[in-house]
Amino acid sequence: MPRSKIDALPQEVRNELNRELIARNFSDYEGLADWLGARGFEIGKSSIHRYGAKFEQRLEMVAFASEQAKAFVEALPDDQGETAEASVRMFQQIIFEILIAGEEKDLTKIASVGRALADITRASTTLRQERRKWRAGAADAAARIMKREGLKPDTASAIRAAIEGAQ
Repeated sequence: MPRSKIDALPQEVRNELNRELIARNFSDYEGLADWLGARGFEIGKSSIHRYGAKFEQRLEMVAFASEQAKAFVEALPDDQGETAEASVRMFQQIIFEILIAGEEKDLTKIASVGRALADITRASTTLRQERRKWRAGAADAAARIMKREGLKPDTASAIRAAIEGAQ
């Protein structure tokens, strides 16, 4: 598949185009073609429209993901990283949707998504490990206090098990 003329633009011009698309509410493609032409880039309004439609869709996806992340933060107290773990799960879902949609045919981009998924999975594993360490530390501290206060051993064991097994 031939590379689009917009993909061939210098990054700074593409960034300006993105800002212009947003400022013009993803319309006035003829004006955008003129705007690019004045900068020395002859690109038809149809090409700009195709690019703009994809860009708008991606922008909406990011906005939706941001709304979901905000809802997670508001709905969940951040008790030992639960909000971060929920965000990891949400991001994993977004990556899976991109892969399932099959929009990306470029293997390097798919590999990049795979690396991102691996990074997110490692982050999730680290969060679970840190949560276990936190619980073990809390259980140790509670055990010292219970011993000092003379709590019965079976009661102390039940409290420690509850702390360590807390989800």
